[in-house]
Amino acid sequence: MTRSGDADETSSRWTEAAGSVIVDILQMILQERIRPLRRMIQKGGNSMKKHRKIIAAVLAVVLAGMQCVTAGCGNSALEALRQMEQDSREDRGSEWSDGDGSRSASGTYGPAEEDDEDHDSSGSSSHAEDRVQSTSSGADRADIDDWYVPAEGNGTYGKKTKGFDDFVEDLTLSWYSSDYLSMKECTGGEYEKYGLEKPDPEMKPVTREDFSAEADDDLEELKKLRKFDKDALSREQQVKFTVLERKLENDYVMCSHPEFITWFGGESDVIDSTVTSLSQFVFQDSEDFEDFTKLLDSVPDYLDSLLKMTEENAEKGYFITDEMLQDTLDEIDTVTAQGTDSSIITEFERALDDSTDLTEEQKKTYREKVKDSVIHKLFPAFKDAEKRLKALSGTRDGDSRMCSLKDGDLWYELIIRNAFTMDLDAQDITEICRQGLKKQVAALTKLSGELGDDDLDETIDMDSAEEIMKYLGEHMEDFPKGPDIDYAIEYLDDDEKNDTISAYYVTPSINSYTKKGDNRIYVNPDSNDDPVSLYLTLAHEGLPGHMYQITWSRDESNTFYDYFFSDLAYSEGWAEYASCDAIRKAPMSEEVCRYYELNEEMIYAIDAACDAGFNGLGWSLEDAEKFLEDLGFTQDFSKQMAENGQLLAATAPGTYLPYGAGLLEFLDMYDTCREELGSSFDIVAFNTVLLSGGSRPLDMVQDDVDRWLDAEESSGLQIA
Repeated sequence: MTRSGDADETSSRWTEAAGSVIVDILQMILQERIRPLRRMIQKGGNSMKKHRKIIAAVLAVVLAGMQCVTAGCGNSALEALRQMEQDSREDRGSEWSDGDGSRSASGTYGPAEEDDEDHDSSGSSSHAEDRVQSTSSGADRADIDDWYVPAEGNGTYGKKTKGFDDFVEDLTLSWYSSDYLSMKECTGGEYEKYGLEKPDPEMKPVTREDFSAEADDDLEELKKLRKFDKDALSREQQVKFTVLERKLENDYVMCSHPEFITWFGGESDVIDSTVTSLSQFVFQDSEDFEDFTKLLDSVPDYLDSLLKMTEENAEKGYFITDEMLQDTLDEIDTVTAQGTDSSIITEFERALDDSTDLTEEQKKTYREKVKDSVIHKLFPAFKDAEKRLKALSGTRDGDSRMCSLKDGDLWYELIIRNAFTMDLDAQDITEICRQGLKKQVAALTKLSGELGDDDLDETIDMDSAEEIMKYLGEHMEDFPKGPDIDYAIEYLDDDEKNDTISAYYVTPSINSYTKKGDNRIYVNPDSNDDPVSLYLTLAHEGLPGHMYQITWSRDESNTFYDYFFSDLAYSEGWAEYASCDAIRKAPMSEEVCRYYELNEEMIYAIDAACDAGFNGLGWSLEDAEKFLEDLGFTQDFSKQMAENGQLLAATAPGTYLPYGAGLLEFLDMYDTCREELGSSFDIVAFNTVLLSGGSRPLDMVQDDVDRWLDAEESSGLQIA
């Protein structure tokens, strides 16, 4: 975000006068000749993490980070929001805590400043009859803060100072230590090393009562947290305090409203997640083979419990969209059609063959048992889910937009808050994206004059993932050195593929993160059918994206808190920011590299804006088209991108908010520091500031950058 200064005025309208190249660029994007629209998700442990992690997976769809780039105006949208929060803080007095952006349950960011007097980012009023009214305002609107915890204790804290770090670790373990897959992935199976008991190897059934109990637990943990004197804690501890407070508040609301939680469809689809967890199970000793058979046999009861809750929710009108339902049914058909060629069976048999701890007789017994369980227990459970889900078709009391459901606008706002660990709403996001897109339009318009007609035919002359990763690792000069790590790249089998997933990086265990088996990147070959797409995918998931950021952070701090708590906006925003850095260094001409960078930014910004517009503000298709046309995009491009955004919003609500918004926020901080420091800007030092402190809310990252920038400017003045 920019801190001060006037930006140059730029044209926001693209016309044929911008040159034939710009029209060609738009047409090529529409026809997906450049590269398919890339969708990816970081799978930090792909398991069903009992109830809290199921919720996290549902909102991990909002797998996310907020775009806050300045574009043709003074302060960025999020900077304006932060200032309005500060003003609100001063008005409310003691209701707010000091210093680091934490808030009371009633705190909220206001709307962003408008730089166009007649602009309405909620959509065109001419389509009001087709649009669910924006839920961001209105006297009769229920307030999201009414869902939050009782006001008692908000903004006021106790005097306790000792034992905070132990409290954080104990709280973290209380959430995850009873879940087998979570703890196996975290500890690498070395439970005793951390004084933990091995959980039962099963996927535990879920009940509505479990959610109620967890909501009560959240309130109790909030009371314990607020006994500490926040102001007396170190800055690092204050960051953890604020993150935990915000997350406990959000989790309380989620657990209090299980009617909105979905386990089928989208990127949180339990069918896909189950196949992934089982096929990528890590076998470390002979005991793991027995545990795997127990885990596999627990899935039918687990699925049945999720289906029962889904059926109860459907009776109240809460059910997935038709698009999500179709995706799930297709996934079930694809998985079960594999039969004995299922990746669950083939990967298990590969592990058996590699094992030196089992006798041939034991291997034969396990091979038969797992094959029988998959074919005669797991697949029938999947087909039962297919039948029961089909029966619920048409029960959704609303259209494909989240805000069309009763209180759906509030739930969507919670999705946003969970993704950003900040108080933002759909109106804020569309405004942030609008300003980001203005900047991208101006940059691409300028670039069009530098590109020749044949320049976009240029590509990367590398075909294999291994070759690309080697190249990326050799071009990390903009980043501080991390630990020496090894990694493995693997390709997804047919029943592991998902149209919305291009690739993912599996977070390594807490006790080992440098060896080849620790770091695994799974690539969907169907979504990476050209070198540029594969290059960007590997930069996002590997170097300098997720794998680099996570292992770098592990080298700095390696606790259970660091393992389990990841801010979606930071994580995905960093990975996209890193991808943009990487594409600048790709072995292509500078102009073509810049095109691909802008394309990356623009696509995710449009996706995020459409997601928030359709699901949060009730946009019609015409509203989305007008939003894009007002930015200067051609009518045909706006129409097709709006249709694509509408489909994404219906299929995976909230998923792409963090990618687009997080990317723009990181780029805005980068642009601001580079502009203000000029030739003295140190990119490595800047990236060190972004990395230090790990995955955290973006307002806290901004605070860190502001302090660093102030110090750099002061140092420059002293030298001068």
